[in-house]
Amino acid sequence: MMRAWLLVLLLANGLLWAWGAGWLGPRSQGEQREPERLAAQFHPERLKLLDAAQAEALRRAPPLCRMLGPFADDAAWQAAEAALRSELNLPVGQWRHETRPQAAQWGVLSRMAADTADLERKRGVLERAQLKPRGVNVPGENSPSLLVARFDSEEAAKAEAERLRETKNLRALRVAELRPAQQQHWLRVSAWPAERLMAKHPSWGPGPMACPGVGAVPAATPASEAASAPAALASATASTP
Repeated sequence: MMRAWLLVLLLANGLLWAWGAGWLGPRSQGEQREPERLAAQFHPERLKLLDAAQAEALRRAPPLCRMLGPFADDAAWQAAEAALRSELNLPVGQWRHETRPQAAQWGVLSRMAADTADLERKRGVLERAQLKPRGVNVPGENSPSLLVARFDSEEAAKAEAERLRETKNLRALRVAELRPAQQQHWLRVSAWPAERLMAKHPSWGPGPMACPGVGAVPAATPASEAASAPAALASATASTP
């Protein structure tokens, strides 16, 4: 009896091996094992070995960073900072909070319109003067106006309004502040983890940029990547799909 079971087991193993080798017909392609490994595999045809000069130039190049932002207030940039910790598990020091002043914005506008008909009448006057006005709502005003031009300083806006009064005979133009000066908030993050975060939050900023200067965020080198530094140098100039 034991011999019979042993023969059956050997026969079953032989059939399984023959099927796996393709001797019993083609294997089904409907199911792929470990598709995540196929998706993450490297493409050796894209690798290019660097000579000594190219490797030295790459080493001396400033690190790439990604600027996340701009964020309008503290709550917005602090939420993004929390995402750096929770979604990427970044330690403190891999990013930096920066603020940049944003100048006020001033506009050359028509006077406030009393109603829709008055707004269209003003639009016709400006268009006959070969201008391209568009409707805006100035902060603090209840009625719409027509914007002729916008500037980063009150002086430039006043100069343009005066020019249009003299050359176009548009006496009813005025200058108003469209947006007060404010601080923009940014997060400067090393490029390699920021790429992963931007896949989830594409509206958080532009592409990678050089980060020269004192205090720039250093390029992150986790332990898993430090061991593959030669491969990273070899693939740095490889084309991307």
